[in-house]
This record gives sequence, C-alpha cells and structure tokens, in this order.
Amino acid sequence: MMKNILFKKAINNYRNLSIKRKLLLLFYIQIIIPIAFIGYIFYGQTSVVIKNKSFNYSQDILKMIDMRVENFVDDMDSVTLQLLYDNNIYNFLDKDNPKDPLEQYNNSTYIRSRFRDTVLSREGIEGIYILNTKQDSVYFDNNRKGYFNPRDSLPYDYLNSRAETANGGIKWITYKIKDNPQQLYAARVIYSREDFRPIGLMVILFKNDYIESIYKGLSSETQNNIIILSEDNEVIVDSKNHNKKIIGTLENVGQQKENYFIDKDTNSLVSYVFVEKPKWKIVYSIGLNVLYKDIDELRISTIFMVLISIVILSTISRYTASDITKPIDKLVEGMKNLESNGTHSEIEVKRNDEIGYLTKTFNNMSYNIDYLLNVNYKEKLTRKEAQLKALQAQINPHFIFNTLENINWVAQLNGVDEISTTVTALANIMEASIGRGHKLIPLKEELTYVDSYIDIFKARFVDKVSIEENIDAETLEVYIPRLLIEPIVENALNHGIERVIRKGKLIITAYIDKEDLVVEVYDNGVGMTEQELEELNEKIHCNEDTGRYGDSIGLTNVDKRIKLFYGERYGLEIESKYDVFTKVKVRIAKESHSLEV
Repeated sequence: MMKNILFKKAINNYRNLSIKRKLLLLFYIQIIIPIAFIGYIFYGQTSVVIKNKSFNYSQDILKMIDMRVENFVDDMDSVTLQLLYDNNIYNFLDKDNPKDPLEQYNNSTYIRSRFRDTVLSREGIEGIYILNTKQDSVYFDNNRKGYFNPRDSLPYDYLNSRAETANGGIKWITYKIKDNPQQLYAARVIYSREDFRPIGLMVILFKNDYIESIYKGLSSETQNNIIILSEDNEVIVDSKNHNKKIIGTLENVGQQKENYFIDKDTNSLVSYVFVEKPKWKIVYSIGLNVLYKDIDELRISTIFMVLISIVILSTISRYTASDITKPIDKLVEGMKNLESNGTHSEIEVKRNDEIGYLTKTFNNMSYNIDYLLNVNYKEKLTRKEAQLKALQAQINPHFIFNTLENINWVAQLNGVDEISTTVTALANIMEASIGRGHKLIPLKEELTYVDSYIDIFKARFVDKVSIEENIDAETLEVYIPRLLIEPIVENALNHGIERVIRKGKLIITAYIDKEDLVVEVYDNGVGMTEQELEELNEKIHCNEDTGRYGDSIGLTNVDKRIKLFYGERYGLEIESKYDVFTKVKVRIAKESHSLEV
C-alpha cells in the first residue's frame, strides 16, 4: 500500500514538472543510465573473460608440468623396480642367507656400481641407498666421497615409518635437517619374497633444485608463481615463498582433477591440478592486481570518457530543452490571454518546425474564435437543422428494409388479404418519415405512427405480443421531434420480443416529471447482460452509430437528435436484465412546442 502511494506521488510530481525539466530529466536518464550500464557490463564481462583466459592459460601450464612430473615419477618407479628385482641386491638384504666376507664384498661392489650407473645416468638423483635390518648398508652418493654411514646422514626412522604406509610402493617424502635445505626423498620398503616381511629400505635422494628444473623454460614470472605440494600437503617447491594462507587453503580443496578459486586473503587467482602419481598438487598463483592491471587502466579511461560525454551531452540537452520550451511558453501565454480576455493576440515565433506550425495554427484558431463569437443565432440553427436532416435520413433506408421484410412475411404466411392492411400502415409511417410539415409534432401524432408499426408487426406475429399504453392526458399535446419514439418501439419488437418464445409484452408509458416529458418503452424480451448493457450505454454516450445489440442505428440516432434539440442533459436512459426485460426511458423538455426548427 505504501509503495503504491509513493509511486502515485512520484507520478504526480513528474506530471507537475515543467516541460523543460521533464526534458532535462529524460535526457539525463537516457544518458547516464545507458552509459553506466554499458560500462558496468563491459567491465564485468571483461573481468570474467580475463579470469577465464588466465585460468585456461594456467591450466595449460599446470597440465604440462603435470605430464613432466608423471614422466619423472614413472621413471623413478621403473628405477626402483629394476633395482628391487636384482637378485644381488635382494641377497644382500636377506639376513637369513649368510654369506662369506668375500662374497659379501663382491656383492656390495656390484650393487654400488649399479647405483653409480643409475645416479650418473639420471640428472636429478643425488644418491641411492639400501639399508637392511642388520644395520648394513650399500649406497652411492654423488656428493660424498669415502665411507660414511647413511643411518647417520639420513632420517632413517622417519623415512622408514613413512614408507611403510605405501604398502610396497614408492613414498615421496620431504624432510629438513636443522639448517640444511629441505630434501626430497623417494623411499620404498623391500619385502621378503617368501613371507612378505620387511627386509630393508631403499631410499633415493634428489638434488635440491631438480624438481624446479622440470618447468624450466617457462617465463620467470610463471616460474615464480608455481607451488608443488606433496600428498600430505608438504611443500616440495615454493620458489617465491608464497603466503602460508594459500597453502592452508589448498589443504581443504576437494579432489577435483582441476579447478581454481579466488583467495581473498592474498587477493590472488589460484589454479591447481592433482597429479595422480604421486598425488601431488601443482599450483599456479597470480595476484589480481597483476591480472586486472590492463582492465583497471581501461576502466579509468572509460570513466574519464563517460564524464566528458555527460558534460558535453548535458550542455547540448539544456540548450535543446530551452530551444523547445521557450516558444511553447509563448504559446501558453497566448492561450491564457485568449482564455481570460477572449481577444486575439498574435504570437510571433520565427521557426518552421512543428512548434512553428502549431503557433501559426493557434494564431489562426484564435482569430477564428474571435470571429465566430459574432456569428448570428440563425446560422447556428441552420447548421443544426442540417444535422437533424442527416440523422433523419439514416432511419429511412433501414426502416423501409425492415417494413418490406414484414410485408414479404405477410404475403408468404397469410395470403393476399392481409397485404392491404400492412401496406396502409406502411404508408402512414413513410409519410411521417418523409417529414411533411413541421419537424415537431404532438405526442399523440407520434403514437399513431407507433400504432401503425405495431399493426405491421402483428401482421407477421399474430398473437406474439400484447400492447399496453399508459399515457397521461397532459402529455398528448407536448411537441416532440417526428419519429422519436417509433425507432425505440421498433428495437423493442425486433430485437427484444421477436427473439423469445414466450408471448411478448410491450408497455408504453408517458408522464410529466417536473419540467420534463418522460416516455418509457418496456418489453419483456430477451434483455441484455450487464456487459452488453454497459457496452450499449458506452456506445450511445460516445455517439457511436449502434443499436440495441450493435445491429441497429436507432437508439444512437434518437439520443443524438434529443441532444441537438434540447441539450446534453436530455437523452436516453436504458435499464435491462437478461431474459427478463428492457426499459428505454426518453427524457425531453416539456415546452418543446415552442421550438421552431
């Protein structure tokens, strides 16, 4: 309810604005809203496009790194399996198979040679170590010369406990010893072939910078934005030491193969992929300030251009509004002068557009009004008589058609004997229609025409209708326009009573109401629905040529004639109820016999 009140108040305020302010308001709305909307859509769509393209670009990079990492992991898996299936290595680890010192020495030398060949043939491996449960070990470390105990240099217990969770597969582990750089290991528990009990641990140590070399060749900016996390969310590579919040957020992401998100804490676009083996996450992160740098510059330029456009267009709009409203103001002033003084005053506007044409037309109209105020009463009456004759002429063809149809029915249904009576009634009505003598006749003469039409109707429908007339004596000498009541009776019979099966009843009543003559025509015919009645009244009041149901000109004709004779307060009133009755009430001035038309 409150919204409706505010809306109506806003509409009223708008309507009360001057044309100049309305034009300016519309100009501003048409300028500011479209420009702001276009700018908003442009910036939003561009942001989405840039974000999607950045995501697609990052995914291409990550998939390439993913492929390289999988190749690297497959190669390490192949290396460990080749070493694992070497019988010399297996025999060294099997403590239940005692060996003499020479055999053991030769075996260790062979294993170390295998390790050296493997390390030297693969760029990223720093060393390979095998340790059995008897604290024996064989190794080759590219960085260390001479003998040393791997158990002292490797986090053996930590690596062994983590490797056991892989159930015989490779476990990729990161570990940092004190101030040394973080190391990457691939550890694998070796099990007995007979009873599947652990008999040793194989460890491969990788060079510190080798994983980063996998994606060398990319731009420096791209390399600096790469993070690689292990299966346990341990940082394997983070060249830029990214915010820990990003790494913490990645711990909670789902298991989708690839996806991206906006990290609000660091204001970055974070894109990632999962590597199936060894279940690492490869992450690409780029700040939104870098991503949107170009679009922000474009946005500033767009805003600047929008402001300039608004200033220029506003200036043009104000000039245009003023150019339109100034001559209109002069025209309004001239109208007010004509309304108050009734005198013609020339308005001078030097322009040939629509406003100039309107001004010239107003000048002509003002002059003509001034002249027409002096037109004599006789000229008005002559014009009114011409209108009445035109209305009268509309009835004749229609009436003759209906009457001839009745004569045809009489000839077909009742024989030649009835034609004489019908033709006589027709002659009476045609004489009235031709309009010999005065245009105003007493009501009693009009009723004779009504009786003649009823006789014609009865000739066709013998017992179809009963007639009742309630006419006050004082009304009989009141003069009315010729053929004013007959069209109403015609409508009642043809469009009301004729359409029902039951016997019809027609009641004509005439009486004096104060200074008016009232004639009512009632029938118990088909009647009208509320909608039909409403449409009929609307058509009559709008002076449309229509009859009772839109197929007769009679009622509208009668109403227009009454208003021409007596004024707008007189005319027809219609009441009706479907399948019950229709009553048409005619109201005219009682002193009409004094009119000379």
